[in-house]
Amino acid sequence: MAGNEELFGLIAVRSGLIRRPQLAKALAAQEDRKHARKRLGEILVGMGALESDDVRNILHVQALM
Repeated sequence: MAGNEELFGLIAVRSGLIRRPQLAKALAAQEDRKHARKRLGEILVGMGALESDDVRNILHVQALM
């Protein structure tokens, strides 16, 4: 996992928004060539695991770290 992606995923899991298996699935999808340029939050929204507001909130928390 890259640093920012790892932090984003950890924040999402620790805040209870997603579970570790969902994070693992999204990270695996991100490694797939067709999703390689998508950010983790975009993939999780596409999977239905997060809402756009969740992504914004996680990014806000991430920026404060």
